Amino acid sequence: MEGHPAHPRHVRIAHWTNAAILLITLWSGFALLTSERGYAVYVHAIPPAVLGALQLIGHGLTARAWHVGMAVAFAANALFYALTSWRRGTLRRILPAPREAPGHGGYHGVQRLAYTAVMAGGLGMMVTGAAL
Repeated sequence: MEGHPAHPRHVRIAHWTNAAILLITLWSGFALLTSERGYAVYVHAIPPAVLGALQLIGHGLTARAWHVGMAVAFAANALFYALTSWRRGTLRRILPAPREAPGHGGYHGVQRLAYTAVMAGGLGMMVTGAAL
């Protein structure tokens, strides 16, 4: 990656942790969906072999436990990322900065806005999930 600084280790750890959390959250969310009678019409459209292989039928309580557990893991990972990035100064590279000269800080304005929107979305997801 010539010309681009490598992401710090804590950023890579947080991103890969989030990838694992996201996959498990998707599985547990779909398992919760399959346990609701109102969605039975849609669930039966999926081949039973697929549902069985993914353990999506009859695992509503287990799925709920995994879903809540992954919410806690997501929040802990977000806290790790935010605190470590703030401590090491890498958070300044991605948050929008007023009146910054182009080409400084590693990311341009649109990238900074996108990262900020993703972080705000993650915070909103945690708040609305906790409200449920």
